[in-house]
Amino acid sequence: MTVRVRSRDPETSWEVSELRDDVFHGIAADIYWLLAVAPSTDEELYDEYLARGFPARSPQRLRTARSELARQGYVKDSGERRPTKLGNKSIVWAVIP
Repeated sequence: MTVRVRSRDPETSWEVSELRDDVFHGIAADIYWLLAVAPSTDEELYDEYLARGFPARSPQRLRTARSELARQGYVKDSGERRPTKLGNKSIVWAVIP
């Protein structure tokens, strides 16, 4: 798995960087890493994904990959809600420790 980890990133980022390739790869690894760094809404996740320079993807593609991680039990609804840019409530997703 290729995950970009900096020395100042939290411990969870380093843990994710050490996961086996057959567990996470590609966009799923990128999303899991971003959520390990900071729990996020889908909208925040997309914005951070682009800001970090990952390959361009559609918001729907990221939501689909995040949804698959949730179905597999790697990420979950944190119970927190944050407003979207339009003011709607959105689920904050977090990794399952």
